[in-house]
Amino acid sequence: MVRISGVLHHNIVKPLHSQLHDIIVEKIDSGDLKAGDILPGERALAEEFEISRVTVRKSIGRLMEEGYVSRQHGKGTIISNRGKEPNRGKLMGAIEELRRLYADELVVVSLHKGIVTPSEETVEELKLPDNLRKRAYMFSRLMLRNNQAAAINFSYTSEEFGSIIDALDLKKDIVLPYLENCGFSIGYGEQQMFVQSCSAELSAELHCEPGVPVMVVCRTIYLENGEAVIWEKTVHVDPDYQFKMRLSR
Repeated sequence: MVRISGVLHHNIVKPLHSQLHDIIVEKIDSGDLKAGDILPGERALAEEFEISRVTVRKSIGRLMEEGYVSRQHGKGTIISNRGKEPNRGKLMGAIEELRRLYADELVVVSLHKGIVTPSEETVEELKLPDNLRKRAYMFSRLMLRNNQAAAINFSYTSEEFGSIIDALDLKKDIVLPYLENCGFSIGYGEQQMFVQSCSAELSAELHCEPGVPVMVVCRTIYLENGEAVIWEKTVHVDPDYQFKMRLSR
C-alpha cells in the first residue's frame, strides 16, 4: 500500500474532494502511482489530509467513474492500468505533459523566473492591455531525461499571475493545478506546432549542435472567461517526443 501526501487548501473555491482527486491524478500521471498500487483506505486518507471520510469517498467515486481506480474485494482501491495516453485533447502544461510521458525519467531544472520586457509576440498572445505591455513575468525550465536535455520551456504571464506563480518551486510544482487550487478556472488552450532549426543560443542550453531540427510547441492557456493566463514555448530536442490525439469525423 502506498502513502499519498499533498496539501489541501481550505480557504479557496475549489472543493476539497476535487483537490484530493487532482492530487491522486497528478501522481498517477507522473508515474508516482503505478497500475496495481493500492491506495490507502478512506480512514487513512481522511487522517492524512484532515478531511472527512465523506469527502474522501467523493474523490474515490470520481476516480472510479473516470477509470483511474477500481475496487477489488479483499484488496481495496487499486490503480487501474490505463496505459499512457498523452496529448489526447487534454489541456496540460509542458511539465505535466512530459511527466506523463517520461514519469520518473524526467528531471526539471529551474533556469529563471522574474519580470522581463515582453516581446511583441508575448504581448499579443497574452493580450496585455496598453498599461501593462512593458512588463511580464517569465519563468523557464530545462527538462532532462536520463540526464540528457529533452526540452526547454519558456512561459510568460502577467505580473498579477506572476506574483502567484513566484511562490512555487518550479523543479517540482505543477503550475496549472496550483492556479486551479487558488480558485482560477482553467478553460481551454490553443496550440501551434512546427519544426525549425535549433539556434546557437538554444543549442548551448540543449547540448546539441546548432541547426539540428527541433520540435517547437507554442501553447496559449485561457481561463474559462477567455482571459489568456499563460503563453508558453517549449523546444523539444528528444527524438522520442511525439504528439498524438484522437480525431473524429
